[in-house]
Amino acid sequence: RGPCPFRGWAVGEVGGKNVGSTTIRRDPNDNNRLLVTINNGYPSYAVDCEVEYVNAHATGTPVGDRVEGKSLLELFGPQGPPVSSTKSMTGHECWMAGASEVCYSLLMMRDGFVAPNINLDRLDPDLAGLDVVQTARETRPRLVLSNSFGFGGTNASVLLAAFER
Repeated sequence: RGPCPFRGWAVGEVGGKNVGSTTIRRDPNDNNRLLVTINNGYPSYAVDCEVEYVNAHATGTPVGDRVEGKSLLELFGPQGPPVSSTKSMTGHECWMAGASEVCYSLLMMRDGFVAPNINLDRLDPDLAGLDVVQTARETRPRLVLSNSFGFGGTNASVLLAAFER
C-alpha cells in the first residue's frame, strides 16, 4: 500500500477528567480500513493501511489479557498482525510503561524485528487465532499499534507509522 500518512493518538481519560472516549474498529464498508473515532469534539480518522504489529498492554492478568486479546481478534480477525508484549521481558514499569512500550516499538521498527512474548506457557483457548510472537522475528513493521491501559481508566492506544525519507 505504500507509506501510511496517519499520525495520531487517542486518550480516554487524563487525571481523572474524561477528555473523550475512543474506539478503533473496522470500517463495515471496507474491511481494509480502520476507523478511529475520538468523541467529545475530537476528530475521527480513517487508517487505510494494515497494522503490522501490536505491542499489547498484557500485564499477565487472566481477565485483562483475555479482554485485550478478544478485542484484538474482533478488530483484526484471526489472520491479524503479530502480537507480543514487551512487558513480558521488562516487567510492569508502572507509570512509565506506556512510554517505554512506545520506545521499544520504535526500536523494533528501526532495527527490523518483532520482540517475542516470553514466559508464556499456555495461550488462553478463547484467544486461538491470535498470532502471539513466541520467538523473535526478523521483520520491519511499518505501522504499529501500542496499547497502554492504566489505573482508573487512563487508557491510550498509539499508532506509530514509519517515516519515509
